[in-house]
Amino acid sequence: NLFDSGSSSSGNPTTSAVLPAGTDLAAAVAAAGLVAADVESLVNSAKQQAAREEQLQQARQQIAVLESEVSDLEKELQLRSEMEQALKDTLRDLERKAARQETGGRSVDMEYLKNLVLQLYTTGE
Repeated sequence: NLFDSGSSSSGNPTTSAVLPAGTDLAAAVAAAGLVAADVESLVNSAKQQAAREEQLQQARQQIAVLESEVSDLEKELQLRSEMEQALKDTLRDLERKAARQETGGRSVDMEYLKNLVLQLYTTGE
């Protein structure tokens, strides 16, 4: 501190051997206060900037985690869609097979007839 060379009994700093002769004490205090205020302002600004950078880093990490989760969910959705389509196809096949089996009370093995027709068609007979 500029005023650490001594103190009076009232706690006020003295000017012996600290300030050059003829320097106004009030002006020196005001100038020192301005510098201290500037330093304090800079320190506060640096702290705020560090806090913002920390928040930004945390937000970026959270974004990376969420993007990973979105990717995983999209893959799961794709698999579920494929499974749903396969199940629908199987259901349609079973419904068609059941419809072929119901021929007005007659029990005809439509699968056998289908295979027979395909065999005749492929062999050319």
